[in-house]
Parts: sequence; C-alpha cells; structure tokens
Amino acid sequence: MANAISSCFHACGEEYSVEKIVVDPLYDPHFDRQLLGACSLEVTGVELQSLISQVKDLLPELPDSYIEVNLI
Repeated sequence: MANAISSCFHACGEEYSVEKIVVDPLYDPHFDRQLLGACSLEVTGVELQSLISQVKDLLPELPDSYIEVNLI
C-alpha cells in the first residue's frame, strides 16, 4: 500500500516518502515484560528447571549446566 501511495505521488510529479514506525515493546522502558508470558525472554527459577528437565528427557547424557547455558 505504501508503495502504491508513493507511486501515485511520483506520477503526479511530487515526492513522497513513507517512514515505517516500528514499535517494539522490548525497547520500551515502561513495558511490563511479565505480559509476554510464555514468550518472555527471561527464563528463571521453576520455568528454567522445567525446560532443563524437558531437554534431559530427550538428551539424558547432557549435563544440566550445559543445557542451562544454552537456554539462557
């Protein structure tokens, strides 16, 4: 759509530029990261132990410390 608008203005001999505004909540200092829930980038405590346990079910030979380093 933005390209169509830009082409229309260009065809009329006028310049028009479309700026994209990116709103990323992770860069907003007032954004509550708890709202991300399962998509949160911070994994700690019980959630981390649960993830380690799930990986150990698939790959039991890996040490916990190795799995933890790769998860966080």
